[in-house]
Amino acid sequence: KCWQGSKHPCGMALDYCQRAWGVVDRQCNIPDRERVAQIAARHGLFEGGQWCSNDYGHVEAGGSSPCGRNLWSSIAKFKAKRHRIARLR
Repeated sequence: KCWQGSKHPCGMALDYCQRAWGVVDRQCNIPDRERVAQIAARHGLFEGGQWCSNDYGHVEAGGSSPCGRNLWSSIAKFKAKRHRIARLR
């Protein structure tokens, strides 16, 4: 199911070439954030490098607010959940 903090679980988002949140592997040789954002927008996707928290290497279906208050809340919840899951492993 999708939830407020991530569209990944329902197949509406993906990360590419990421080594960590917003950090892309240089060996992937992908365009800079602005160019990726243009390409993504052309296909109805939003590029995470546009967020205040910079999730370069992430794209998702639909639009999103680059620096919206709801985004900060969602990111904080997502990171907290990811941290809890990592501790359980």
